[in-house]
Amino acid sequence: MISLFNFRNTGTKEFRVHVPFLDPDESFAKLVPNTEKESFRIRALISAALYDRAQAHYESNDYNQENQSNATLKILDYLVYLVQAPVSSFAYLSYAPNNDIVHSRNGRREHWDKDSKPATQWKVSAQEQELFKQAHEAINNLLSYIEENREVLTEWKLSAERKKQRGLFIQSADQWADVHPLGSDRWLFVKAYPFFKEYMDKSLASTLGNLYAPLKIKLEDNSSLEEADKILLEKCNACLGLYALLRVIKEMPLEISKSGLNQNYSSDRMTLKASQVATDSALSSLSFELQSKLSSNEQLLELHIKSLLPLDDSVEENKLEDDGFMVL
Repeated sequence: MISLFNFRNTGTKEFRVHVPFLDPDESFAKLVPNTEKESFRIRALISAALYDRAQAHYESNDYNQENQSNATLKILDYLVYLVQAPVSSFAYLSYAPNNDIVHSRNGRREHWDKDSKPATQWKVSAQEQELFKQAHEAINNLLSYIEENREVLTEWKLSAERKKQRGLFIQSADQWADVHPLGSDRWLFVKAYPFFKEYMDKSLASTLGNLYAPLKIKLEDNSSLEEADKILLEKCNACLGLYALLRVIKEMPLEISKSGLNQNYSSDRMTLKASQVATDSALSSLSFELQSKLSSNEQLLELHIKSLLPLDDSVEENKLEDDGFMVL
């Protein structure tokens, strides 16, 4: 097993640190399929090498020692905690629906104690919504932590997962947030990678022409940018960041709604259906706003590039006029 639970036969106790409403007498064996599934997903997110280091530390005698003074071991202790957090929340989300049903030779049946009754659907939905947000925030915290401690957690610093992000013009959620506040979500930034790369490969490479490769190489090598490079990069990112958001809204509307845009379950009068309608309306309005702003930013980028071209460079200028940008 790869999940960071129950190595010392205290799985339920460890799980309840993050999901305290789990019955303390619940057998951890019933949670194993869910914790394993979610652990594989986190392992893919932060790189197999870093996850395996966290697992080796969790299973060592150095783990979670009282009055720990070694700085590296403290970082690893907290890394284990941060990995356990989203795994437990997501695992419970998939475990709870099955646990609500009794499976017998007579089929599936609902059950409850004589002094209680099942929670209403809106209460179940409200809790699931909050638990998903908790798990989502936990992943953001994990991604932030491993980036901040990359000099110690070198497996992350050298990972293919991180390197592909460094190949983008927008290399972090913080930089994406400079374009639009919704970009501050670190997990969403990771999921949006294909959309960033798509726009760079199909639009910016064509539009920038000979300016594209030198700028990309400087960013990948972490070289100092000249003032002209900074201005060009800012104008490129003003387009790139909005395009990625538009693609997320179109291809992954549920993801962006769960990043904070949706109408949350704020009272017992709000049903799941009403919340979804409000979310669709908000996303449609945002999409229109972003598309309009993207078109304006693309025009400004084209004008800026033309201003950098020699007056007699008709080939490059014609290339700009002919190619244009991607249309969503």
